[in-house]
Amino acid sequence: MRTDDGLNKKKGRHLYFVCALILIVMFLISLCFRTSEPGFEPVRSASNLWAGLRIGLAELFNQPLALDKFDIIRDHDFYYETISRLKESIVTCIAGMAVCAGGAAFQTMFRNPLASPNILGISAGVNLGTIMFLYLFPTTAMGMLTRRYIYCYISAAVLVGITMLSGKIAGRRLGRFSVQDMLVVGAIISQFGNVIVMYFQFKLEDIDANLLTSYQELSMGIYVLTDLKSILIFLISMAASILPMYLIRYRMNASVLDDSEARSMGVRPDRLRAVGMVCGAVMAVTALVECGDMGIMSMAIPPVVRYLSRGADFRKVMFVSMCAGGTIMLLARSICSMIYVAGMALPINFAVSLIVLPMFVIALSKQRGVYA
Repeated sequence: MRTDDGLNKKKGRHLYFVCALILIVMFLISLCFRTSEPGFEPVRSASNLWAGLRIGLAELFNQPLALDKFDIIRDHDFYYETISRLKESIVTCIAGMAVCAGGAAFQTMFRNPLASPNILGISAGVNLGTIMFLYLFPTTAMGMLTRRYIYCYISAAVLVGITMLSGKIAGRRLGRFSVQDMLVVGAIISQFGNVIVMYFQFKLEDIDANLLTSYQELSMGIYVLTDLKSILIFLISMAASILPMYLIRYRMNASVLDDSEARSMGVRPDRLRAVGMVCGAVMAVTALVECGDMGIMSMAIPPVVRYLSRGADFRKVMFVSMCAGGTIMLLARSICSMIYVAGMALPINFAVSLIVLPMFVIALSKQRGVYA
């Protein structure tokens, strides 16, 4: 047994290393694409990043090189594009990792491959918050996009709260939390939110056609906020949600047991689910605000990982899902950087769906009945 355990741990370490390596390679490749037009410039991108690093260190330590900052930048073609691409790649990678981590947590807690933050109404909530924000501030919205976080968080919290309350009420007659009823209500709430969004799309077009274009760019992940304030909000929200999920990763495996069995092992399933749902919801909302509607990844990637890894250990599923999510998002962003339609980059959520959906269908067809 010890030999088998040692072999499994060694295989697990190899799997982690390979997944992390693929993610790093994809991240480096993503940095080589242009942002304003199609183009792949690895040499110039590396030169620009090296120049940016030198300038940053010189400014940090008050070195003479900082005085020549603008001369250095002038000698490097599309320098600002490369720096913008670096910020976009960081945000895109973390967003993909967080969405998949939240999906893995939800599916493990509820033992259901359809349980994901997206199904609970988060995607509809983010879209509703975005369009309400643009509708209320039609002339100043694009100049204060960081305030959009507030509207998206509130609208998502309302829809998720209604969905979770339905599961609790339905659970009274069953003596436990009703996941199936929660998912059904979540689908209905999401559809209702989408209807409201469609109504306000017509209202936006009546006010200004450019507002509707702005909404489409934000909801489809074409426009990514890379200003300092937005990135700080993004990173703080992600850290506040990913860290607790990482700390409870060992206890998450107990959530697949019946509540009585979990309590006998010293685990409080109700508290575990509460922490997992809050963290997963925050991760999903923050990711969708920055990168558009990509909720399909939270539902599709964890089942694929469980099928490929031949196991349901949450620690492994979470790590591999995060690496896969970050890699797929970077790949989708790179594909979109090479395809422009009518002068506009292809929406990233469109590319994500093309990559993920076939994998999801194959994994579910091969993995019947395995939900955790």
